[in-house]
Amino acid sequence: MNKKIKDLKVGTFFKFSIRKITVDFVISIVLVYLFFSMVSWANQVFSQETFSKKLIDIGTNTVIYMILLYPLACYVALILFKKERLE
Repeated sequence: MNKKIKDLKVGTFFKFSIRKITVDFVISIVLVYLFFSMVSWANQVFSQETFSKKLIDIGTNTVIYMILLYPLACYVALILFKKERLE
């Protein structure tokens, strides 16, 4: 009997809540990334440089922002998953 109650406690709702947290987290990271990169994109798009130089600059800034945000994203996900597992 206790096994069934325990299975209900950590069953499909647990998986759904982790999936939902992960999706919300990815959306928030994308929004933060877009917020921080909009200014640099605008400066690069309206600059007088060649098109290939603009693409290289935008790609470089994208990589830099993602490298900066990825460790933060992993840390927040670790905290969220740890809290979810403990409950």
